Amino acid sequence: EIYLKNINHQVYYQTFKKPHKKYPIDVFIPIVHGYGVEDGTISAYLDMYQAIYTCSDVIASAIIQDKCATKALLDKYHLPTIKYHILNEKASFNIDELNLKLPLIVKPAYLGSSIGINIAKDVTALYEYITDAFMYTSEVLLEEALTDFREFNCAVFLDHDKLVLSCIEEVTHTKDILSFVDKYENDLNKLSNASNRIIPALIDSSIEEQIKALTKKIYILFNLSGVIRVDYLYDNKTQKLYINEINNIPGSLAFYLYEPLEISFTNLLDRLICNALIAHSNKAKKITSFKSNILTKKSSKLMNK
Repeated sequence: EIYLKNINHQVYYQTFKKPHKKYPIDVFIPIVHGYGVEDGTISAYLDMYQAIYTCSDVIASAIIQDKCATKALLDKYHLPTIKYHILNEKASFNIDELNLKLPLIVKPAYLGSSIGINIAKDVTALYEYITDAFMYTSEVLLEEALTDFREFNCAVFLDHDKLVLSCIEEVTHTKDILSFVDKYENDLNKLSNASNRIIPALIDSSIEEQIKALTKKIYILFNLSGVIRVDYLYDNKTQKLYINEINNIPGSLAFYLYEPLEISFTNLLDRLICNALIAHSNKAKKITSFKSNILTKKSSKLMNK
């Protein structure tokens, strides 16, 4: 068990067992996933100590962790998303009035790693999966499920003033949805030698250009930092590309997508650390407070009463 301290603009960690000894930390590299950490919680915690870190800040992290908020912002910027509907546990709903076609994917709003996600092929299963999803979050996302599609991923990070795109990978699988066990327990799915990944993806140049352009646009519009990965679905029937999810802190920092571009994991970390220092310096220059005697005046009035 440790705790942090900021002494003269330097962050230290100390252990409860040896409270008189402190260890400096220059930069934090958050490699955490899911609700309670990746959703901006860890960024907020580090902000309280004015610490330097390599991921997105509180607001950006919170938005892209929440699938419903992400959809709303994608809609605002007229970016391609699969047809969806948001359910709130405080409001009643009628399946017949949703204007969505089965099969439907049911997703808890702000979890990750496929937890609580199911695909409903009939109304009975849909109600069951919605009930299950509400056990995790107060909002639930329903999406029309594609039946003939391909899945692509692309990562990006900001290096000084230049966006550095990864190569694009195609994820292949025989199941409708990859479960938590499939992703993390059965195979090394995040590594470049995984059997279910084609790196680089074998795709037409037009699809490649769309993916790269959208990935850059998302990074800027969502005001993201560090390395992020955008997951896409391509409908083979309609030949349309859709944004599926935005991963704030992708597994293994998506280093395996940069290896074919001769950017090693060490080099990727070097760049993330360097740009975290730049981002922290720029953030420190922003005005966050201004002088005012309003509290003094209010106190004086209270004292005189």
